[in-house]
Amino acid sequence: MVKEITKNSWPKFFRTFNSANLYRVADISIIDKNESTNKVASSLTFLGLGLEKKGRLIDTLRFFAGSWNPEKPAEAILAVRQPSKIFVEKDDRGFDRTVRIQAKDGTEAIMELCGESRPEPLVEKVAYSIYERRGRADGNDMGDWLQAEKIVRDTEESLIRSEN
Repeated sequence: MVKEITKNSWPKFFRTFNSANLYRVADISIIDKNESTNKVASSLTFLGLGLEKKGRLIDTLRFFAGSWNPEKPAEAILAVRQPSKIFVEKDDRGFDRTVRIQAKDGTEAIMELCGESRPEPLVEKVAYSIYERRGRADGNDMGDWLQAEKIVRDTEESLIRSEN
């Protein structure tokens, strides 16, 4: 089932959508004006969709994914300028499967979600990055893991709380 999200409900939709799909695996593609499909990224850890406004107008929509970098565990993968329509498709069980964002210039961004929400792979990547930055010194596995969990949790809270 495909449903168009009305523009006045985008902020609420994003908060709900981000919470429901946090840490799912996502693939992102772009369909250009000539209807050519280009894969932007695959097998990302989805962290959220965000809106940027200029005044009262929605200017940009951003797709955020998890990153290994402990200083910046959320990374904007794609920005859609002047989004005009959003469609969400659910699977047979009622879970979000695909989000399509159409821009005023005719391009379309597509995010396909799969699997269940699992934060552990992102925490593991961040923890390993912390371990590497410490010079790969053994003996602080639990400390690295706990620090990574805090970083990921703080990032999650900031994305869900952010002004969408």
